[in-house]
Amino acid sequence: VFTEAIPMRFYGGYRAFFLPTHSMILIEGMSQNSILNVKVIRAEDVKCDDYLAFRSSAIEIISEYAERILMNNNGQKFLDLATSWQPLLRQALEGADFCDIVHNFRTLGCLRTEAAIRNWIYNPDFIAPQKKEDMRFIALASKNQNLIMNWQTIFEATHIVKRAHIKAGKHISEKVKNVVAKKMRDFKEQNKGYFPSPLIVSIEGIGDIQILKVSKISQSIQMPTSRVNKLLERS
Repeated sequence: VFTEAIPMRFYGGYRAFFLPTHSMILIEGMSQNSILNVKVIRAEDVKCDDYLAFRSSAIEIISEYAERILMNNNGQKFLDLATSWQPLLRQALEGADFCDIVHNFRTLGCLRTEAAIRNWIYNPDFIAPQKKEDMRFIALASKNQNLIMNWQTIFEATHIVKRAHIKAGKHISEKVKNVVAKKMRDFKEQNKGYFPSPLIVSIEGIGDIQILKVSKISQSIQMPTSRVNKLLERS
């Protein structure tokens, strides 16, 4: 399955392809004498020379932390429910022409945009449809009886998981800010403000992360979903 992705290159030879809506950790103030700020932004809002934080392992930083939050609050059942609907929908529509898929949703009464429907099916980052009625249309389109019977419960679970992702982003931002601020002071004293790419820091509860500076952003292209939202080997 192919999806639209934004090609990015980083100083140090790394490259990656990100879904436009993929959540990323942005570190502002790395190269200026200004207050350090860390926040979560979408890949489509990243600019050249931005600094982004990534896990040194292949595990996606926000998703992994969100799962940990859920596990600490007996949230396994919500996670299982929230991740159950998209594979069922994708399986039911496998091999179908996208125009026919859209027509089917229209027949069911769904008036959401084609981009929204495409996200429901193909976006591996997608957690929760915006409206409760959207999940009902998804259930009907899947023709899966379990999903049709439990779509309201599944919808509630997706929004619990979505809130965990938002909370994870805030927690990680604060942790990264505290550790990187100290690392920045050390590097400014030793290297006159120069930061290597990647800059590797270890954060308690998260592990090693690498901070990379964006060198180039290209126009969106179609990429296999298995190759998006992850750092690829150095080129």
